[in-house]
This record gives sequence, C-alpha cells and structure tokens, in this order.
Amino acid sequence: MTDGGDSNEVEREPPHVAAQPTVFTRVIAALQIVGSSTSAVAVLTAATNGQFNVVSIPILLMMYACFVAAFLSGIALWNGEQGAYLVAMIVQALQVPIVVSSILTYKFIFGFGLVFSVLGNPMDAMFELGGFSYLLLFSGDPNFSVGLNFWPFITIAYLHAQRRKRAAAIRRHER
Repeated sequence: MTDGGDSNEVEREPPHVAAQPTVFTRVIAALQIVGSSTSAVAVLTAATNGQFNVVSIPILLMMYACFVAAFLSGIALWNGEQGAYLVAMIVQALQVPIVVSSILTYKFIFGFGLVFSVLGNPMDAMFELGGFSYLLLFSGDPNFSVGLNFWPFITIAYLHAQRRKRAAAIRRHER
C-alpha cells in the first residue's frame, strides 16, 4: 500500500507473498515429482527383470541422476525456492529431444509430453502422461525417428518468466 505520498509509487508485495509459487508452477512441480518417480520405478523394474547388464550401469546411473534432479527440483519448485527454477528448466530441457534408432534410443518425459515427429518414421502426435524414460545404446530398433516434446518449451518459458519476476520482487523488497 502507498502511504498517501507519491501516487506513482509501486505497491510492494511482502517477501513471503512474492516467494509463493503460482498454481501453474506447482502443476509443473507435481508433474516432475510424479513423472520422475514413475520413471525411476519403471527403470528399476526393468533392471531387476534382467533387461540391463553390467555394461548398462553407467547409463542407469545417468538416468537416476536425471530422476533425482527432476524429483528434487520438483519439490524445491513446489516450495518456491528461487534456485529450483534454473534446475527445473534444465530438467525440462532434457525432455525436448526424442530419438529412436538402432544406435541410440533417448526419451525422457517426466509428467507430461506433447510429442511430434520431425524426421524419419512417424511417431505421430502423442500426448503422454506419467514417466517415460529410455536411454539405450545399440538397441537394435529398426525404426528411425526424431521427435520433439513441445511441452518443455512452454514450461521453460513460463519458469524463466517466473524466475525473473520473483527475482525482481525480491530486489524491490530489499531496497
């Protein structure tokens, strides 16, 4: 509120209000938490069923590093921690490319995917909900396709704008 002084003065939000995540930010956080958890369980199930071998251990470790980053950044994002926005944007960027070939199969979707094929065998347009994670070398898949998950473009743009807005609100409050 203004104190009746200059009418051009900008109203300032208390820092606890400026730090609260928006509903859409919490939706993104929840999708990351649930998606990374379901991906981790699915990969663990596949690993315990003998679908991976000793050579796959580095790949499994990389996948679990991604799951942990997505899960923890989702929790931090839900709680409104400023540093979580950058990590969440990186996690979202990991979900953009989708590649299926005999040499490499790569697909990470933590929560929601809006996938379109851009090259090779058509994957069509797909909506995916849940956790889908594949990182396979020399899978022998006869198909070849490259796709893009467009959902992360939306979330990255939104999280970037929220991160800037929150930082500005905190700077204003510190003055």
